[in-house]
Amino acid sequence: MIMNITINIDDFGLLWHTASNAEGLEITGGRFEHVKGTPLAEFKPGSDYYMYWLGENALQALVALRLLQGEGHAVCLLWDTADDDPDYCLLTSLDSYDSCRDMQG
Repeated sequence: MIMNITINIDDFGLLWHTASNAEGLEITGGRFEHVKGTPLAEFKPGSDYYMYWLGENALQALVALRLLQGEGHAVCLLWDTADDDPDYCLLTSLDSYDSCRDMQG
């Protein structure tokens, strides 16, 4: 059986649970482990980037990564080890998470 699923950027809001401007986050201090996507070195300090936390589901994380890559955004899939409940997250150039909030359930 083959199943084709079509999603677009309008669906991105359903894939994350928490978002913030990445300014002030210590991305290279050991908390975040690079998984896939744009190398961290390509994210220039002082630029406007956003972080989207996705949860523990690898498939969901890969879908979100590929969706933003397909839209032309610089995006890096990271594993956040900040606490006892680690999460996948995306560091990206997507410039506003406010437009996606209405999509969250």
